[in-house]
Order: sequence, then C-alpha cells, then structure tokens
Amino acid sequence: MIEYALGLGKYGVYMVQILFLTISLWLYEKLMLKKYSKKTTYLLMVPFLLCFTCVNAEGALIEEYFLPLIMYRVLLLYEGTCKYRETGDVKHRPWVAFVYGVLLGCSLMTRLTNALGVCG
Repeated sequence: MIEYALGLGKYGVYMVQILFLTISLWLYEKLMLKKYSKKTTYLLMVPFLLCFTCVNAEGALIEEYFLPLIMYRVLLLYEGTCKYRETGDVKHRPWVAFVYGVLLGCSLMTRLTNALGVCG
C-alpha cells in the first residue's frame, strides 16, 4: 500500500484519504462555482460527501485515489464544452488529451490487475 511505502504507518491510510478527498472537494467546488452560487455549491457537496462515504466506507480502495484525477477530467471537459458554446472553437488542447490518457491508462491497469487475481 502507498501509505506504508511512504512510511506513514497505520494512520497513513486516513492521512492519504483526507488529502485526496480535500483535493477532490476543491476541484468539485471549482467546477460547481462555474454554474451555481456559493450556497448552492456547498449544498451540492453534501450528496457528494455521502456518496464518497458509502463507496469508500472500508477505506483504501483504488477509486478514492483516482477521484481527484476524475474530477480534474470532468472540470476540463466542462470548460471545453463552455468554450465551445461561447466561441464555437472545437480545438482540443493536447495536454487535456494527455490527462484523459493517463486516467484511462491507470484505470485500465487497475482493472486488469484485479481481473488477473480473480481469473488467474
């Protein structure tokens, strides 16, 4: 596990979860503030936190480590869509495609390694 590799011990799981959740919430807030008011944004964070708690109740799952990258990808996708609506510009930035590729590659590799353990 990444927590033990960093030398954080048994409480490292919680520290890494708090770090990744904080980054995810910051990106979620940044995304929601583009369309909604502050009050609405913070009210919409409650279901996000409830879903996060339900999915990651056991802790140390791979999804919680990908959540900031997924949130960043959604933010980039939303910004690109808004830019297209405003200007009609369809240009896709290369570094955005790189982020999509990293997310897809990491997600695919984790699923393949999980499948090897189950099917192998």
